[in-house]
Amino acid sequence: MGEIARVLGVDADTLRDRRTTRTSASADQKQRPNRDAVRRAELEKTLLRLLLVNTPEAAEARETLDSDDFSQAQCREFYKLLDSAWENHIDIENQVFHQRAEGAGLEGFAAEIALIELPPGNQERLLNDTLRRVKELRIRDELKVLRERLQDLPEDSDEAVGVAEHYARLKRALSEL
Repeated sequence: MGEIARVLGVDADTLRDRRTTRTSASADQKQRPNRDAVRRAELEKTLLRLLLVNTPEAAEARETLDSDDFSQAQCREFYKLLDSAWENHIDIENQVFHQRAEGAGLEGFAAEIALIELPPGNQERLLNDTLRRVKELRIRDELKVLRERLQDLPEDSDEAVGVAEHYARLKRALSEL
């Protein structure tokens, strides 16, 4: 436990207490993930819509994204389709893109994304804020998985230390967003 506590920068007793304290979720907490998932899906769809705009900011944002940043399967698949189009210099207004979307079973989803009405205001700021929030949520998800994994690993095992180091890297990445 000492090595893990050192890597995470916390007191060993605090880590031990967290490890042994597992609380059951209330009914409200059990319903919250559903609301959060709906909000997150809307956020991811908004990001995809913002990426459809051919601006230097959207191109820059695409460089920092990966399909794993999306939690929703359709968003992930649509992003992969978009990424492939961008890499192959296929105009997303072109029939070739629409055929690819149809072939992937995403033609309805592509239409849904294209019809999202963006709020008025600074689109660059909206893009940056939405991108940051999507990345933050992905990192928080990964941190949660790593915390749970740490609880199940033997104290001070090599694997636990490796997980703790990865956790610390993600915490730093989260603070840099």
